[in-house]
Amino acid sequence: MTPPDYVPAVSPDAVRLQHTYIRALEAQGLSVVALGETIRIVMPTDLLFAPTSSNLTEHGRSLIAQVADFMRTYDIESLDVAGYTDTTFDTLGQYSLSRTQAETVLKRLVAGGLPAQLGVATGYGSAKPVSQNNTAKGRAANRRVEIAFRFYPHVASYE
Repeated sequence: MTPPDYVPAVSPDAVRLQHTYIRALEAQGLSVVALGETIRIVMPTDLLFAPTSSNLTEHGRSLIAQVADFMRTYDIESLDVAGYTDTTFDTLGQYSLSRTQAETVLKRLVAGGLPAQLGVATGYGSAKPVSQNNTAKGRAANRRVEIAFRFYPHVASYE
């Protein structure tokens, strides 16, 4: 039996640091989901922006800075930032607000040290709800920015 061509090269310290970041982000109301080499961070816009705007609050700036710190622990291959709204506005207003919120988050991530050339910001308005829009709780869940990034797995060759 021959050994595999590679072995994982991520240090246990790096993995512990990543898990520490995940716990800290989740404790502040963000959701972090890892699936293979993709990580999705769901950020309620109520935690980031002044109501119905793309103006970041101080708390929002701090959260995005923490997300950027977490993301810099990975060798990122691609970065997608998507904005979503509830159905409070007309359709054009929903798309405009969701797009500018996604762009604002992407700009702050780049300011936090992530490579600009990897990022894409898109606004979806209310087109992809995660909950019903007929309750305050449902509308709040739909107002979100999702950051999805793919990363290169760290491997070391035997050669």
